[in-house]
Amino acid sequence: MTSPRIVVFSCQWAPHYALQSLYRRGRRGEGDGVRVLSACVGRIGVVVLGCPPELCRHGLDLERFHARVETLRAIIETLGIPADRLLVRAFHPHEGAQLAECLEKFSAGIDAVAEGER
Repeated sequence: MTSPRIVVFSCQWAPHYALQSLYRRGRRGEGDGVRVLSACVGRIGVVVLGCPPELCRHGLDLERFHARVETLRAIIETLGIPADRLLVRAFHPHEGAQLAECLEKFSAGIDAVAEGER
């Protein structure tokens, strides 16, 4: 099994410059993870995409998965990110169009909420 990867959501200002200073010293702050820059972390949504349980190749434990999603939901709410900014969905390989539509709708919803918060 591969090593876990992390996703780092970062404002494009102060934290971005701090990470850049690490790069100049030969270090990657997010390790093997992925950094996602945002103009403002207040405009962030979290998307967790998985396989349908019947297609899982790694023996998905649905009870454990749902518990982790609830923990994630609690964490993002603690961070001040509303629960409606978490999208958890499963898609079959042939559902690319549905996936695109789902992500577009989710993104538009976050934009609308962020505009309303101004």
